[in-house]
Amino acid sequence: MRRLVTAAVAIPLLLLVILRGPAWLFLVLTLVFALAGFWELRKMLKSSEKTLLPIGYLSTALLIASFYFQRLPFTHASLIALLLIGVGVVMHRRPDHDNLVAALATVFATFYVGALLGSLVGLRMVEPDPDGRRWVVFLMAVVFVGDAGAYYVG
Repeated sequence: MRRLVTAAVAIPLLLLVILRGPAWLFLVLTLVFALAGFWELRKMLKSSEKTLLPIGYLSTALLIASFYFQRLPFTHASLIALLLIGVGVVMHRRPDHDNLVAALATVFATFYVGALLGSLVGLRMVEPDPDGRRWVVFLMAVVFVGDAGAYYVG
């Protein structure tokens, strides 16, 4: 029941932001969800004695922003994110095996969250403007129907 109430409130708000809101608002919303997703991954890995570096938050945000700001191509943002993670390891930790694992896990998490959610921002930026909005709604509807079907069918 709680899921239905949450969906009844969240889905219309999300549709309002996608269909009527400006692109920067969609970017901000995506950044919030991406950083929450990175935090959730970090929390899950802590229970397995692994860790993600905090610099991953900045790297994830950078990757997502690269889809919005066309002057910063994704390839350049990817290289900057890798450099940030490398500098984060060197500045705060000794370069040993555990820290190398943490750095590689952070790289994976950054690209897993940042590139996937950033592609939504890129899809929203498709011109002409209404087409990008429609593609985002279509993609989210397909994902929602697939998840709901998997949940109820088992």
